[in-house]
Amino acid sequence: MYSTIDEYYYHEAIQHLNIIKSFFEQEFGHDHVVTAESYLSFGLVCLKTGDLNSCVEHLQKAKMTFENQQGEFDFKTKEVENLLRELEQIMQ
Repeated sequence: MYSTIDEYYYHEAIQHLNIIKSFFEQEFGHDHVVTAESYLSFGLVCLKTGDLNSCVEHLQKAKMTFENQQGEFDFKTKEVENLLRELEQIMQ
């Protein structure tokens, strides 16, 4: 999977992204595209660390926001939708 050093950096990244995510939620709200980007980033790092439940939760938040703000056919909406579909297959 990854080395001990990588694990350290990914867990450090989660801490930093959590702060960034909270900042965007407070400054721009849950329904802003930059907040959705932070949800996507947080979800991807959770995926890398093996925390699939948090990954899916944050990717779903990102998808909902992208879909509401940019439409269901937007590139970002489709990107997150595809990730969620692949995760669903993995988790079965």
